[in-house]
Amino acid sequence: MDSWRGDAVQRWKSSEKPPAFTWNATLLLEKDKRVPGGDVRLLGWSPGSFLLISWPEKPPADEVGAGLEIWLRYEKGECYRFSCQVLRFLGEPFPMALISYPKEVYTIHLRRSPRIKVFLRAEICGLPDPSDPASRKAVILDISRNGCLLLVDLKMLLGKQIWLRFHVPWTGDRFLIQGRVIRCEATREGFQSGIEFLEMDEGQKGRFQAFLRSLEEGRLPLLAE
Repeated sequence: MDSWRGDAVQRWKSSEKPPAFTWNATLLLEKDKRVPGGDVRLLGWSPGSFLLISWPEKPPADEVGAGLEIWLRYEKGECYRFSCQVLRFLGEPFPMALISYPKEVYTIHLRRSPRIKVFLRAEICGLPDPSDPASRKAVILDISRNGCLLLVDLKMLLGKQIWLRFHVPWTGDRFLIQGRVIRCEATREGFQSGIEFLEMDEGQKGRFQAFLRSLEEGRLPLLAE
């Protein structure tokens, strides 16, 4: 997480004001040594004063957790990232945390390269073992050098790392790419998940870039049965 965070800071820019929060919105609590990480709910707030969020596990004692710095991400039109201090943990009626209102908010442009609309069948499976038979079918709806949009029948947690496996029928190329879930939205057809690609080995990266160039230049169809 630390190396990803350092890389991400270069892509964030200061926002003039915090995002317009929505009650019961889902936020991603970034995992750290003292922070469990995972999806949390925004339960309430007082502008300029505090936020109240759910906490993913039994909270520590106040004397241990008070003052803890946490990082959160929130999507509403754009993707926002900000840090807060834990003011107090609450254990009843369920685990919650009262945290400081963000003083500085960063926005990230998730699409660093143009995405091409496609329809490619794929499979996803969890880390660390890409050969795990417990894979899930998905469809790639658009793709770029840095990520893709998947249609899948389950909700995936923000920050979850996956393996994405797909086959290009026109060329015979097969790809196995490690990625991270950066957004997930419910639709009538299923859940649309934005995936950020992580590092590829040089051999696969060259083949993947050639595949994208062929799509961009119109030398390959965009739909596959």
